[in-house]
Amino acid sequence: MGFTKSSILKLFQIYMKCWRAHPAALSFMMVLLVSCTKNTQPNSLELVKEWGGLGSRPGQFNNPSSVAIGPDGSLYVTDSQNSRIQKFTNDGDFVKAWGEESLDSPMGITTDLHGHVYVADFVSDEVYKFDPDGKLLLKFGSSGTGKGEFDASLAVAVNQRGEIFVLEFNSHRVQKFDSEGNFLLMWGGEGNGEGQLLFPGDLALDREENVWVLDTHNSRLQKFTPDGKFLGSWGKHGSESGQFADPTGIAIDKENRIYVADSANKRVQVFDSSFRHLFSYWYDNKWQGEIFSPTDVAVDSGFYVFTADFSHHLIQKFELKF
Repeated sequence: MGFTKSSILKLFQIYMKCWRAHPAALSFMMVLLVSCTKNTQPNSLELVKEWGGLGSRPGQFNNPSSVAIGPDGSLYVTDSQNSRIQKFTNDGDFVKAWGEESLDSPMGITTDLHGHVYVADFVSDEVYKFDPDGKLLLKFGSSGTGKGEFDASLAVAVNQRGEIFVLEFNSHRVQKFDSEGNFLLMWGGEGNGEGQLLFPGDLALDREENVWVLDTHNSRLQKFTPDGKFLGSWGKHGSESGQFADPTGIAIDKENRIYVADSANKRVQVFDSSFRHLFSYWYDNKWQGEIFSPTDVAVDSGFYVFTADFSHHLIQKFELKF
């Protein structure tokens, strides 16, 4: 990983002192400075831990569909068929669960800067906002195809202003709301043209708050401004690098690297901010702890990567290797 700004400044100060005393040190110090500030990209994932298994006890799952990381490092999981949210420490220790009395089939999940937890319910067509301990703070949405209505609300994302983006599976669109759940605008629509979607699977925001939508049945990733203006599209159906087969989860880390849960290809693909492929991670030993069919992916501030394995009722934690 690259040096911090303070480390670069110290290197420069050392360079200036050396140059005044020994001008011949110029070339050596410049090479050192360039090599230390060069951005090194990751090249693999290493399994750290996995937990879960089919069941309804604390720490067990019945089709975990999505994962999200809170600002304190807590991990939240939508335990879809158990109709609940489970909260864990970053190391996978169970903290608490909630939602059995209010949720039907929670699918998408995200957090905001204050640690609030947002959940998209696929069956009830509602979006929920909870505090980190599960207290309900806001609920909005209903079944339908009009403004502010949902037809299979699948994923949710929140920007720094608290504006909420909701992705609909059956209506092939994104809707944007203010922090109180009031409708602002929408975009998308069924199709395979620029800006159109076909049964989309997930969405995420980058550092500039652009909206990246995983256009699942078109086997591509589309990028939009926060107001829905089309910016670009990447990917096609296949199994080569940069190609997708039923991709269902996306995450973007603090360096703007993009992680895609490429489910039918049984792998996670990682790209830089320009969508240059960095590496893919998958295993043939599907029953020995490695990813089988990841449905979602999340990345914390320390570059630990978490995946939800819907089919095998597991959560897995990986270290990003450089």
